[in-house]
Amino acid sequence: RFYYKLNELSLLDLALSLHSMKVLQQGGFSPITPPYLVKREVESRATTLDAFEEMLYKVEGEDLYLIPTAEHPIAAFNSGRVIPEAELPLRYCGFSTAFRKEAGAHGKDTKGIYRNHHFNKVEQYVIATPSQIEDELNRVINNQAVLLLSLNIPIRA
Repeated sequence: RFYYKLNELSLLDLALSLHSMKVLQQGGFSPITPPYLVKREVESRATTLDAFEEMLYKVEGEDLYLIPTAEHPIAAFNSGRVIPEAELPLRYCGFSTAFRKEAGAHGKDTKGIYRNHHFNKVEQYVIATPSQIEDELNRVINNQAVLLLSLNIPIRA
């Protein structure tokens, strides 16, 4: 399943993404736009590849996959280095297009823009110590609330 966003809808999509990134930056997160291709090694470290490989788009003849989420290349961004505890937590808000083969899975949500082969999204990603996790989770949840309220979308407190 594919779709086009034209005129105001295209601009609205971009505006919502940019607004989300700005709100998350104000909430203490560093904006990052990751690469859209990752090596198999990155995918296998980020997920249970055997269980999800059928949902991924592989570049034929290459050791590359289109990303299913910004989380995987963001995780790879700091791989291979030891992060001193004093530098933690690291907080990223990532914008990316996600690519998945689950389009129209199981006949669900067959109308509208659900379950498509690609979609844009903004994600929060945190690297923290075990003692910081609860505070960071609360920060993520608070950022979500601030974002929704900034769009006049009511939330349940």
